[in-house]
Amino acid sequence: MLQCPNCGAQVVEGAAFCAACGTALSAAVPPEAPPSSGKASPPYPGQPSQPVQQPPYYPQQQPPKKKGGCLKWGLIAIGVFIGLGIIGSILGGGDENAASTTTATKTATSDGSATTTEAPTTTTPQQSEAAYKAASNPMNFKVLNKNPEAQIGTSYTGTAEILQIQESGSETFILANVTKGDYDMWDDLVAFTYNSTTELVEDDIFRYWGVCQGRFDYETMIGGSNSVPQLELRYVEKVASGQ
Repeated sequence: MLQCPNCGAQVVEGAAFCAACGTALSAAVPPEAPPSSGKASPPYPGQPSQPVQQPPYYPQQQPPKKKGGCLKWGLIAIGVFIGLGIIGSILGGGDENAASTTTATKTATSDGSATTTEAPTTTTPQQSEAAYKAASNPMNFKVLNKNPEAQIGTSYTGTAEILQIQESGSETFILANVTKGDYDMWDDLVAFTYNSTTELVEDDIFRYWGVCQGRFDYETMIGGSNSVPQLELRYVEKVASGQ
């Protein structure tokens, strides 16, 4: 059935005028469709299909990451440091037989007094007296005096005649000639430092074993200056008394 567009009364299909109000029925409209029951009805021929609803999309959540990664690497780092410390202590244990020696250099002045200056510090492995004496090089003054700095740490042995000797506490400073020439004349001056006292006096002849400490500068008795090689004594033996 159709409805009158003017009064809404139902009219017979095909009627030209509304029986209630006389309105022409050329503009009549079909009745409203009954309310939907919620179920989709099949489409009529020529009617477009209703769009298919897609199910809602829910993004997948990533599983929570396990904690404790930083703690793991921290424990590994601590273990590495402990291991390095153990290795270092093992390797360092081999230096227990090394002895560090610091010497004081005595500088002779014109008035007979002496001033103390800092001398190079050397670290040498401890040896028995016999082994040290056997390993020392015979004195070659020309080679030593040419460049004492290049000979630092080299051990020498020989005999010398004391020109000047001074003691201060438990330390001894000696200036002595190490080369014996004709007519028992001694030459080639060397400075010796000794971390002990000794019975030696001026003009005594002694045998020495010591290590080169470089060059020693001092003032002479007449107010000049001189530079000579320096040895730090390890062992001394008196050979003859001064005349």
